[in-house]
Amino acid sequence: PQVQRSFSIGHPDQSCPKETITVSIATFPERMASLKKALDSIYPWVDRINIFLNDYEMVPEFLQDSKIHTQLSEVDQGDNGKFYWSESIQGYHFTCDDDITYSRQYFEVLLAAIEKYNRTAIVGMHGSILNKEKEIDFYSESDRITWSYRETIPQDRRVDFLGTGAMAYHSEGVQVPFHIFQSINMTDAYLGTYAKKMDIPLIRCTSDTALLEDNNETLEHSIYLDSLDNKPTKFNRREMVNNYLKSNW
Repeated sequence: PQVQRSFSIGHPDQSCPKETITVSIATFPERMASLKKALDSIYPWVDRINIFLNDYEMVPEFLQDSKIHTQLSEVDQGDNGKFYWSESIQGYHFTCDDDITYSRQYFEVLLAAIEKYNRTAIVGMHGSILNKEKEIDFYSESDRITWSYRETIPQDRRVDFLGTGAMAYHSEGVQVPFHIFQSINMTDAYLGTYAKKMDIPLIRCTSDTALLEDNNETLEHSIYLDSLDNKPTKFNRREMVNNYLKSNW
């Protein structure tokens, strides 16, 4: 199997022809500096990069590149925008965040994992399971056990949720319809409930070293932090996520 070969997936000597590797990201103007860092780390390893531009009036010059494809938002789609192209993408699809930098090994590990699970799973480096004995509070450490992308784990784990900023799948075996993301900034919860309904395995992959790094030292807001601290911002989705999961999990 190609996951046992000594060369990387995408190498000319692998056992099947190279297929397109696409990355999709949603962003907004305040994240321009961190987006540039994320793109610098992604660009050499993929074939196509989709950028959904929330609240931009025009496409920035640094995104005007033959490998990069952009979409200006008519309304703020939040992180849903990273799935804007999901129904038309063929091949490997990575969804990434604008505040993380990605190593070459990250792409190699997830590509190998997709093949390991016969293209029928969604794989990633940030996963969690709900504590079934607790009332659902998605942003409570006691109600959800998380294996962060900042840490290593000794073996793959099947999980309830994957962080959509650090995951991938192949269109041959997994379809992710855009319409499942009903409200903005809740993609982890929507994807988890969709995968459960469709019996799609979500796999937090093993690695012997951390493959991702934060590049968000100066960011004022994020979905995770604002929801964790229950801040009065559009990024705080704590109550909406909990109500959704209580009704749909």
